[in-house]
Amino acid sequence: MSLHRHWSAFCLLTALAMLGIAGCSKKTSIEPSSAASGVQGVSASAAFLAYEHQVWVKVPTARLDAQMAAVREACVSGAHGRCSLLEFSQSAGEHADGKISLRVVAGGVEPLVGIAAAGGEQTRRSTQAEDLGQAVADTTRQVEQLQLQRALLLEFQQRKELSVSDMLSIARELADLESSLAAAEREAARQTLRLETNLLTIEFDTPREPESRMARLREAFGGSVDSSIDGLVQAIEIVTYVLPLLIFGFPLALLWRWLWRRATRTRAP
Repeated sequence: MSLHRHWSAFCLLTALAMLGIAGCSKKTSIEPSSAASGVQGVSASAAFLAYEHQVWVKVPTARLDAQMAAVREACVSGAHGRCSLLEFSQSAGEHADGKISLRVVAGGVEPLVGIAAAGGEQTRRSTQAEDLGQAVADTTRQVEQLQLQRALLLEFQQRKELSVSDMLSIARELADLESSLAAAEREAARQTLRLETNLLTIEFDTPREPESRMARLREAFGGSVDSSIDGLVQAIEIVTYVLPLLIFGFPLALLWRWLWRRATRTRAP
């Protein structure tokens, strides 16, 4: 059997398999994944919603370190369910602040927010959700198609009448399929993670301390010094521009005055 006939048979099998998958996908609806439907606080109708929460908390400066450490410990230890710490940053100084970003199961969002705001105040909160239903359906369909194509290729590869060139062609096709399948499975895993967990970002802020009279005096004095330096710099720049005119212009003016007087004396009777 020639290579052309082999590939024609394989393409026909693949086309029939694709039509079968497409027909099944039209007749059946997508059921929520067991992982997504098992998330606490997520109903079946909302199983394909990926939630993101942004929370702003104001705590006393003296409690900032302890509050952030408590949230981090609660996440890392899994005290309120599956949790992954994504970002932990903190700045010190006159106005200290911090930020924690993590992924946690839906049931752990409120406890972690409560830990963050203990002894402080939750000043603002924002929640948004993205519907991943269509994206999950497309990815699932893509994975199924690629898996079926791989199975057909592997079955086709077992034929004894294939030539060496046929085997090499199938090997190349399998390599491309494996790469595409790995990418599709990574995307499916990413979507599953977004459905099973919520993205929670907590931004910590501390109250600004009222400035003392001495601090205001230092600030005013520093501003006046800066203004004086700026004025001196501008004066130097002006002198730098005018100085060449004075150096060359003054002698020319004296020469012009001398020539003018001489000319007027010569014409006098």
